[in-house]
Amino acid sequence: MKVKITDYQIIEDAELEFPVGITSIIGSTNNGKSALIRAIKGAINNQGGSSFINYNANETVVAIDFNSNNIIWTKSKKQGKSNYTINDDKYDKIGQTQLKEVADIMNMPEISVGTERHQINFWKQLDKPFLIDKTPYQLFEFIANSKEQEQVDKLKQQTEVELKGIKRHVEDNHLLIDNYKKEIPELTKESELYDKLSKYNPVTLKSAETLATETQDGLILYDSLNEDIAYYNEELEKINSIISKLEPMLEEIKVHNSLRESLIALFTQMEVKERLVDELRVRTFDNNVEFYEEQAEKLNNSILQYNEQVNSAKSIKDLFIKYNSKNSEYDSLKIKYNNTIKELDKYTEELSQFKTCPLCGLSLETGGEHGLH
Repeated sequence: MKVKITDYQIIEDAELEFPVGITSIIGSTNNGKSALIRAIKGAINNQGGSSFINYNANETVVAIDFNSNNIIWTKSKKQGKSNYTINDDKYDKIGQTQLKEVADIMNMPEISVGTERHQINFWKQLDKPFLIDKTPYQLFEFIANSKEQEQVDKLKQQTEVELKGIKRHVEDNHLLIDNYKKEIPELTKESELYDKLSKYNPVTLKSAETLATETQDGLILYDSLNEDIAYYNEELEKINSIISKLEPMLEEIKVHNSLRESLIALFTQMEVKERLVDELRVRTFDNNVEFYEEQAEKLNNSILQYNEQVNSAKSIKDLFIKYNSKNSEYDSLKIKYNNTIKELDKYTEELSQFKTCPLCGLSLETGGEHGLH
């Protein structure tokens, strides 16, 4: 801060610079030490009558440079009025009170208590410090009448509201912390897994991932094929059961074939006999009627047996067609099953090249489940 004082009491012209910190002013009596403080106080608080002006001058001027702000206070002896020039802006007709712009720049506002004004940042020479000599009742009255008390109450209320908000925020943070603590074990497992994976070459990991995917696909296919195999094994058992039932029928078919040949021979004989019968009817019809009726009945019975054999042959033929269809189905399933076994052997051979599972780090020689967990 820089201060320039002109024609204030004993000081005709003085220019001082106050560095940051505590400044001591030393000098003999009546050399202007107190006048210097009064001049600064008068400029900040707009205080002092025309009697403070040097008797040879018409006005006193105090200029203060503070935090890049320039304040010039002028007090006239003739008019007894004050005016200010603050950063090239002029203020006049300001009365006897402190100018708010100056109070804001210097951060030294006056405090009004009742009808009195107090400048708590300035002490009179040889006076006790501010409020030190007051009784408790006087202190209470001062605080009770002070405008700052209202500000303290408002600040207290605001502080209580902010404190509640802070407490809620702290509780929310505690909940978040608890949730994070619960996630720590899972994150630790993932971190350990990442540490294991970081030891492998990216190309190796990629190939391992591809192999794992193919292995999983192969296992899925293997499970699916096992289901198909189980299904076709059931069908095969049914076919074998049908075959076991067909075997006796085959024997019957052989018998029926023999019977068929016999029937053909029988029909041939019947044709011959029919011709003979026709010839004999003409000659000996009356004498051999009973004989020919018996032969006719035998012939009818042979025809019925023949029809039954034909129906049995048709049933056996249908069974043969179904048997051939199932046998073809069984051969196709057997080929598919053998191909699946070959693919599984291929995946097993590829997997055996890794002694350690690249995904979980477990030994493949011990068996067990592997993969991402």
